[in-house]
Amino acid sequence: MATPRRIEWLGTYFVPNNERKGEIARLLIEDGMYTASMGGPLTEQTEPGAWRDVLDIACGIGDWALEAAAKYPAISLVGIDINQELINLARARAATKKGRRRVTFQVMDALDGLAFADTSFDLVNMRLGSTFLRIWDWPVLLNEILRVLRPGGIVRLSEIEIAQQSTSQAHADWFELLLIAEFHAGRLFERTGSGLTAHLPGLLRHFGVRQVQSKIYPCVFASGTLSGATYYNYVLHSHTLLPFLQKWGAAQQDVETIHRQTLADIQQSAFRASWNMHTIWGNKP
Repeated sequence: MATPRRIEWLGTYFVPNNERKGEIARLLIEDGMYTASMGGPLTEQTEPGAWRDVLDIACGIGDWALEAAAKYPAISLVGIDINQELINLARARAATKKGRRRVTFQVMDALDGLAFADTSFDLVNMRLGSTFLRIWDWPVLLNEILRVLRPGGIVRLSEIEIAQQSTSQAHADWFELLLIAEFHAGRLFERTGSGLTAHLPGLLRHFGVRQVQSKIYPCVFASGTLSGATYYNYVLHSHTLLPFLQKWGAAQQDVETIHRQTLADIQQSAFRASWNMHTIWGNKP
């Protein structure tokens, strides 16, 4: 009988460190996929070119920061992530990108405090914080974000709504497993697809953030399109999420079966799926 593999988790991130090679492949697809669906790194902002200093929390492989640097030549950016391997990759990718001299990457655990002076940044950006934040972590991190923001600076949060429309039942089942796991892991305020996104505007207001606004970006993936092909590769590499789903109640056989069937369904000519990315932002007083 084979010895069960020991699962090693890096901080509170929802993919175990054992899966790091596959997870890097997934992140390489995910970063570009979401930025493309949102039309760019800062589409909803009216004057991003006026900022000087930007912090990107949980930057991963650094694509968002590098795209923002390439598009807005006045901005200098710092990306932080707990994972040394991802930071190494972000630095390597920066070497070939436009605007690379205005981007730096640092290893830092955001939940252990932000190692920056007060009022250091004009914008603090974070995407997919739910991959490592539990609901009780949000107040701690928001306090730190507001500390390092300058008066009038912007906090910008982007999260997916864990609800979708799809032609595939297996795809719907996959999202349901993710919803259940996220809720049981303490990453949603309630067990609904909007269990995080619906609460973020009020949470920002509670911390005194002003002019809180939100925008919804539809993410649409269909067979026969570039986005559909990208999505197939994304789901293919999403096997890295299986330990998380199993940890929070899903049976291994069910997860693997649903994953295989979802991949098969995405290749069908009629496949179509969509869900929403929410961006919520506001100003520090």
